[in-house]
Amino acid sequence: MPRTSFLWLEITGKCQLACVHCYADSGPAASHGSMTCADWLRVLDEAAELDVGMVQFIGGEPTLHPDLATLVEHAVARGLAVEVFSNLVHVTPRLWETFGQPGVRLACSYYSDDASQHAAVTGRTGSHPRTRANIAEAVRRSIPLRVGVVNLGDGQRAEQAMAELTDLGVAEVGYDRLRQVGRGIRTEWASMDQVCGHCASGVPKMCDPQCGPNCGPACMPQGTRHPCGPRGGCRPNYEHATASTGALDSTW
Repeated sequence: MPRTSFLWLEITGKCQLACVHCYADSGPAASHGSMTCADWLRVLDEAAELDVGMVQFIGGEPTLHPDLATLVEHAVARGLAVEVFSNLVHVTPRLWETFGQPGVRLACSYYSDDASQHAAVTGRTGSHPRTRANIAEAVRRSIPLRVGVVNLGDGQRAEQAMAELTDLGVAEVGYDRLRQVGRGIRTEWASMDQVCGHCASGVPKMCDPQCGPNCGPACMPQGTRHPCGPRGGCRPNYEHATASTGALDSTW
């Protein structure tokens, strides 16, 4: 039986953003689902027993799940490498402590160096300064971090956003175009043409330019300076949200 190197754990459907290109239907009105903390702990135990290399906590927005710190720490204790894919809008002191543990890394998406343009993508006024500040905080804390800029077109300042991230000290900055899946559909029907398919191939292989919503903005064609990961597999890029709009709640 081939070894499973990477496991996605979608622990919640809740998210405080409303990204216009989201392929899913997560958002403030969504729930954490029927899985309990004990259920997720059992999944992590099974992953460790199966010699899974890395688990990624996704959502929705995983930082909104009340048991995220417990789950991450349990995964680390079981010898699993961990990545948390977050919008980095709000990180509690407890979560910063957890994210700072050896074996834990962060990932997020970013859209523009212009706050209003970034907010137009996320659907939430105030999201840009919060995410930017927490990116800077992760760098300050030396937490491994990769950030991908997703370019939706229409004059989006994607290149400037990448330059800003580099100036902030982010070592791993990636880029991806709009994938026409879910709310990202503009001119085409959703199809397998939007994804590369390498995530499920079982063959360690670099992604191609058709890397889709289950892959990451840092996924680049073979030969570029951004190889796929982890361990040769595609990187995931989960951007869940809902269609509602408005300013961020002060507690998020």
